[in-house]
Amino acid sequence: MPHNPWALWFLFLFGLFMPYIAIKSAINLRRAKSLPDRSNVIVRVLVMEGIFGLLAIWVARNTGIELFNRGTLPAKALLLAAAVLIVALATLPLRWRMISEDHRRRLMLARPREPKDLLWWAAISLAAAIAEELVYRGVMPAVLLPYTRNWWLAISIAVAVFAVSHANQGLPGAIAIVPMAFCLHLLVWFTGALLLGMAAHFLYDFAAGIIYLRLGKGLSPLEDL
Repeated sequence: MPHNPWALWFLFLFGLFMPYIAIKSAINLRRAKSLPDRSNVIVRVLVMEGIFGLLAIWVARNTGIELFNRGTLPAKALLLAAAVLIVALATLPLRWRMISEDHRRRLMLARPREPKDLLWWAAISLAAAIAEELVYRGVMPAVLLPYTRNWWLAISIAVAVFAVSHANQGLPGAIAIVPMAFCLHLLVWFTGALLLGMAAHFLYDFAAGIIYLRLGKGLSPLEDL
């Protein structure tokens, strides 16, 4: 696999190019005098996650990586998933208070602002859970391992790339992603599959959207930026 062109292409795309784009997009959004249309942002996110998931499946097929094992469901994996959800959701309000009001309003561009928004938020949460677990917990560690020859180093690189690729969430959000991502990798290790990690990822994202309904209440409209 180290000389497989698909593996090298995957590492360039998701290990270098996408983190660069994420950082550049975060900087541009912070400097922008106006925000893009919200509906366009939502559609772009859904399309992007769909493409990422399909690319991960394609690369896996061409490098011999098995993504769809059924695995097992040991008690320690369920306990870890529950602990991750509880801690991550409980600390979300604290992370919210650590960012500026301007950043909050920009962050809410692709977050639920009223109950009806939870419909499209559920779709985004599901798409992100599937695609990002396929990319960062499924394919990336497998293509990194032949180069690093160390499981922990491969996982650490994958976690770092995953965190940087969420640069739009700000420094507190990116830092919080690191321990959550490590725990998601452990879920894969404990279960031998991606399914529990996908479920935990989806539940966190969707529940976070419900919390954002309260956190974002009272913010001035996006158009006032």
